[in-house]
Amino acid sequence: MANDGEPFDEAGVRSILASDISSKADDRIGKFGIGFKSVLAVSDSPRVYSRSVSFGFDKAWAAARLKGEGYEVPNYPVMRLARVLDPVADGAARDPDPAGLMEWASTVVVASLSADALPLAGRLAQFSPEFVLFSPHVREARLRNRIPEGRGEGALLSGERRIVREDGSDGFVRLRAGSDESVWSPAACTVRPSAAALEEAGHVAARESLEVQYAVRVPPATGLGSFWAYFPTQTKTTLSGIVNAPWKLSDDRLSLLEGQFNTELLVVLPDLVATALGRFSGTPQAVPRTRGLAVSGWRVGSEGGRELGRPRHQWPDLRAPAHSAHPPGRSGSVASPR
Repeated sequence: MANDGEPFDEAGVRSILASDISSKADDRIGKFGIGFKSVLAVSDSPRVYSRSVSFGFDKAWAAARLKGEGYEVPNYPVMRLARVLDPVADGAARDPDPAGLMEWASTVVVASLSADALPLAGRLAQFSPEFVLFSPHVREARLRNRIPEGRGEGALLSGERRIVREDGSDGFVRLRAGSDESVWSPAACTVRPSAAALEEAGHVAARESLEVQYAVRVPPATGLGSFWAYFPTQTKTTLSGIVNAPWKLSDDRLSLLEGQFNTELLVVLPDLVATALGRFSGTPQAVPRTRGLAVSGWRVGSEGGRELGRPRHQWPDLRAPAHSAHPPGRSGSVASPR
């Protein structure tokens, strides 16, 4: 994994070493190091080569060090201790792949797999390109699968997939993922949750200010929309499009939880929908392109068999505010109610 963004600084390293207890108060995706920690699901020894510092983790080494200090526990943490690495001797000289990436990237992460590569390759092949809608700093992502010969179905997954984001002067965003292309109308705003909401959210979801984002495809789909926490969750909505925010989630991070924190984030949604729809104003496509978009009585629930048949979560009444432009009428223009 490689990127050309900001290299690791001291605060970034500390947040990885103290994942789950980081005090960062901004809205970066990597808050608390939880995203990076997820790499432990597929690797016991992830390594980071950044232009500022290189360091690595090792499950067996960390356990031995902690045992040597007299700690006896059933499970030893992997990412509380790190070793400083030499990017050449420990990286480029050992593996040609990091060597090539280091020529242009500011940070390279190498994760020697401790799990079967095929399931991971399958998930990578199905990676949702809409991720870049909510990460405007990512203009291009290249996902490369290289499965060794002789792995049967692995040959079907091998190859490179390129996802490109193009921002238009009209506010629309065009996504290109391989041969697929789509156009989206995004909107975003910053929310400062109340003290009570922050207390309820706990240290994982809570932050002083955060961004709530909404994006609707052009034309809007007629099926259920979805909630994302930078990656898809299993919580669906009758509102077309994608609603993204650092929600308070269930332990498996697949479903939104009811509560004041998430409710305060949802309250801004009508304004975001109005902003996204406002781009259609005055165009001949305004009416047909918003025909499948629910604009009132939005409901939130969990997808997956039995969940859709159960009563929907009781979220606040989300009606478009009076100061926001409403969906276009027969003339194709979007206007505020009188």
